[in-house]
Amino acid sequence: MDWGAVEQTLRGWIKSATGLDDEHVLRYGQDMSGVTLPFCDVRITFIQPVGAADAVDHDYNSGAPAGEEITYTARGIREFGVRVRAFSTLAVGTNSAQALLSKVQTFMALPGGRAAFQAGGFTAFDQGRILSVPAILDANWEGQAFLETRFYAEETATEKTTYIQTAELTNQEPNPDHVFTVTIP
Repeated sequence: MDWGAVEQTLRGWIKSATGLDDEHVLRYGQDMSGVTLPFCDVRITFIQPVGAADAVDHDYNSGAPAGEEITYTARGIREFGVRVRAFSTLAVGTNSAQALLSKVQTFMALPGGRAAFQAGGFTAFDQGRILSVPAILDANWEGQAFLETRFYAEETATEKTTYIQTAELTNQEPNPDHVFTVTIP
């Protein structure tokens, strides 16, 4: 799984739902200085395996380069959490922090949202809930809201290996002077 691509897909989801542009949908930890309100940021909060163990398959290719004839592939389902934060100076209305995240949450159910997630290699299974601390007018307190949601993705990893090419036995009893070598072409 390319988690950077997942993050980009998540940013696209938020932009589509809110109408905010690239400069107003940030990665968590990105420099926020100079960003005008309203804006959102997003981060993956956890990744954990689902189930007892990942499946491991192998494939043999006699035409592969020496040392790469066998490919092992591990596959497993991962649950991952996403936190979207919204910031706004409005206490109420369509661009308040809570309203922005309500749009993000609702967009998850639309065919466009589901298609974007599927193209990114993951699927939503929990629309989450929104927690809100609204703006306080005339107090320089910007409103904030948080959406915690969860997704599933398939993670894979591969490695290439080979069968034993040469085995050598030395110092065998009762004939310690004999050396036996077996080579597989």
